[in-house]
Amino acid sequence: AMTYRIMPTPAPEDFNEAGELIKPLDFEKFDAFLATWPDAKKYLVFVHASPKHAFGAKAGTPRFDKVVGSWATAWANHLREKGIDDGRVMLLFVDEPHTPEQWLTTLRWARATKAATNAFDLIVDPVRPYPPNVEHAVEALKYFDIVCPTWGHYNRGGEREQNFYNKIAEDPDKQLWLYSCSGPVLWFNPAYFRMQTWQAYSVGAKGSCFWAFCDARTKNAWNPYVAWGSGFSPVYLAPDSVTHTKHWEALQEGMQDVALFQQWAAKSSNETVRSQAAAVLDQAFDRNEYFWAAPDEMQVLRDADA
Repeated sequence: AMTYRIMPTPAPEDFNEAGELIKPLDFEKFDAFLATWPDAKKYLVFVHASPKHAFGAKAGTPRFDKVVGSWATAWANHLREKGIDDGRVMLLFVDEPHTPEQWLTTLRWARATKAATNAFDLIVDPVRPYPPNVEHAVEALKYFDIVCPTWGHYNRGGEREQNFYNKIAEDPDKQLWLYSCSGPVLWFNPAYFRMQTWQAYSVGAKGSCFWAFCDARTKNAWNPYVAWGSGFSPVYLAPDSVTHTKHWEALQEGMQDVALFQQWAAKSSNETVRSQAAAVLDQAFDRNEYFWAAPDEMQVLRDADA
């Protein structure tokens, strides 16, 4: 579950001279969000961090660090009171950082938050240019639990960029995720959705995301001609309905395909099935442009494992 504008946001006057929060945060909208999605594995909140200040405290000052830390601690305490495990709520400070200023903002907010609490998993979605070539990027990435580049940037970035992200995937304290953000997705081959789980598996990524279920760029997806941009939702959203599509089905089937082959490779009592499933998984990266395990290939393994 992901949203923004539900973040508990204090006013400058809610802090004392020492930068300590002295008034309770308003959790009404955030708690309603949790109640709407009680079984979500992760909650992702977009902070939309300001490059200039945090709740009135000037960026780059000791007060900024204190204010951010005090805010994060109060929020963390609330989560623990509600029984929300550490890491279940993720914070995204700056969307797709790629300039030195954006990376500096990302660094400042992440560093101050992590200094105060480990209740949140911090996620960042870098895009080009290559992060090590941008001032502040490498330092900022040290504070993030999840690094989530787009699949397109990973796949087309060449060996240097892939090696950079592969090291993140191998880091026991971090996770590599992938996401895609192209449109209009309902005009795409459903492979756009089905393939990404295979792509994530092939490079050791632990998460796969898309922007975004709710972003159809129109009040009625059945009439795309009045949309104010390319739609990203894999379903047809309308004021009175949500209509399933092959694209949404493909996203689910991609996840199921990979999970099924993993189960076959690890737990099938049939040695042939185990070896064939493992071979398919080993070839995942070679298949990942526009091919997945063919239906007849899957049916052979289903029959053999029956």
